[in-house]
Amino acid sequence: MDMNSQEIRLRILKLLYEKDEEKPNASVRFDTIKSDLGLEDEHIRSNIKYLEDKGYIEISKRIHYRYHLVKISSDGKDIIENKSLLKNEFPSIQIIVQKGKINIANQGSQNTSVEIDNNE
Repeated sequence: MDMNSQEIRLRILKLLYEKDEEKPNASVRFDTIKSDLGLEDEHIRSNIKYLEDKGYIEISKRIHYRYHLVKISSDGKDIIENKSLLKNEFPSIQIIVQKGKINIANQGSQNTSVEIDNNE
């Protein structure tokens, strides 16, 4: 799977958003993110660090510079739930919002979607 950093970041946010919708305020293990996205450690780690620096996710446990528990922040939820913010933050990704679903289509990558409560 060939994804650019923006697509990896968006997929991480979407995954954490979905997990939070299933169980509010839940933290997700790094290994779960890795297996669900099917990516190598180095692709996930650098993008998790970026998302944390932007305030979109929170890391609640680190051991020896390794991330163990990650959850979406309120700012991260705002990005996913607001079509304008989403498109501004991820301009190189084709994002289509229809009937409460975000669809991501990126050339050379797999398409994905997630249901949201989009109030915009």
